[in-house]
Amino acid sequence: MSKVVRYTLYAIMFLTIQILLLNNVTLNSTGNNIRPYLYHLFILWLPFATKRGTLLWIAFFYGLSFDFFDKTQGLHTMGCLWIAFLRPFFINAVIRQEGQEQNFNAPSTQSFGFGRYTFYIVSLTFLHHFVVLFLTFLQFGHFFSFVFNTLTFTIISILLIFAIELLISRKDAYRTNT
Repeated sequence: MSKVVRYTLYAIMFLTIQILLLNNVTLNSTGNNIRPYLYHLFILWLPFATKRGTLLWIAFFYGLSFDFFDKTQGLHTMGCLWIAFLRPFFINAVIRQEGQEQNFNAPSTQSFGFGRYTFYIVSLTFLHHFVVLFLTFLQFGHFFSFVFNTLTFTIISILLIFAIELLISRKDAYRTNT
């Protein structure tokens, strides 16, 4: 299966799961509705070779398509653009540079190692949720609700992401530099 087809299927799968399943699941805790987000994982899984401009355009249209279904006006587009902009910085900071004998195609536990991959996923998921919820709570001014929701959205989303990692086998092909 070609990379374009595989990543298009990932995009459709994550949007479908988010729109049909996760948007209908809200956990109510002390009056706060907590809705897990998983759709942004598509942007985090894109190949390393994706150029920054292309990555930003993909994130823009991907976030815009979710905003269309969620009936929000650019909230998720802004979150997707934010993590797409920061993604190359995190990849350069996290990926092993010393003695690299292999070039992997995409971010995964194989390419980063479990600890570094966890840092990559948790950091960018937190930043995505921070932007989306900041723009949501900007009009209300409830600082503690904002912090609580950001942390709980992130924790629940991280648990879902690692469940998806266990369910979807992504054999990350690589090529040696020799």
